Amino acid sequence: MQQAMTGKVVIVTGASSGIGAAAAKAFARAGARVVLAARDGDRLAALAREIGGPDRALAVAADVTRPEDCDRIARLASQQFGRIDVLVNNAGIGHRTRFDELAEADARRIVEVNILGVMNAARAVLPRMRQQKSGVIVNIASVVGHIGTPMMSVYCASKFAVRGFSQSLRFELAGDGIEVVCFCPGYTATEFFQRAVSLKGVWRPGASTPMTADAVAERIVAAAAHPRPEVILTLEGRLLSLGIRHFPRLTTRFAKFFFDRRSRRERNA
Repeated sequence: MQQAMTGKVVIVTGASSGIGAAAAKAFARAGARVVLAARDGDRLAALAREIGGPDRALAVAADVTRPEDCDRIARLASQQFGRIDVLVNNAGIGHRTRFDELAEADARRIVEVNILGVMNAARAVLPRMRQQKSGVIVNIASVVGHIGTPMMSVYCASKFAVRGFSQSLRFELAGDGIEVVCFCPGYTATEFFQRAVSLKGVWRPGASTPMTADAVAERIVAAAAHPRPEVILTLEGRLLSLGIRHFPRLTTRFAKFFFDRRSRRERNA
């Protein structure tokens, strides 16, 4: 993996915290030069210094919902490092509310970041990847992009959309030397849950033991180094994905039991 990433130029969106920050550091450890993109410029600058300065990392404060910001990320990456080899579309927002209690403005923002942000960033890097005749786009979806989850309706919808977009884009780019990976992590211990839209205070999922952001990040680097169409990290996620496809009624009953048990754990917490 070290050899596969040495000298590569990697853009990571949502790089100011969580999986994005961990992925940026993991790519840097693997020998890549990293372009860090997020809205929090101060955090990005600190992370760029930690990674190793201008020869190793470039911080670009940007909002992926703005196409012009994504174009600027791609332009600055090319100017600084000469090419773009990997895009990790990681920026995302979640929520923990009933659909009819979720404000329209919050729902719109989730869709804009989680779907349009992915499309904007992909559109920005594609001309350069096509010119190179190479590149990898890793779109971060989720296990809940395979099966709907209570209290996460809009987030789930956005991750279903990322999976569909990834599949379509993979077909379109098949002859251009560009790989598209749909990456589906499960429950990961990050700031994501504290930042999610919730009407009931801080969201503390009561699910099984989470993966660490560092562990997920290492798998993202591996997916970029050796692309395959889809990566589902957890056994639970793989079973749900297979079950909902082949045994939808049984899987729905099992999922309801699991989500009800998780809700009870959350209330107890």
